[in-house]
Amino acid sequence: MIRLVVDTNILVSELLRKRGRSLISSVHLELHIAEQVKNEAEYELKKRMAKIIDRGNLSQATGEEELAAALHLINTQIR
Repeated sequence: MIRLVVDTNILVSELLRKRGRSLISSVHLELHIAEQVKNEAEYELKKRMAKIIDRGNLSQATGEEELAAALHLINTQIR
């Protein structure tokens, strides 16, 4: 198992990508973040996803689904 400590920018960038979410959910990877980083990541994810939806890159429904999946990973896969 690989253990990594990640910062907000890297975490958010990866959570916005399907491939990144797949990597984060891997059983071979254990991610650790500080509580403050977790809060920042949640805030940044919501902000960036709103911009993606506003630009028309994703529909509202798809954006909300992807945001929910990313937030779920933060709360279940990251320590």
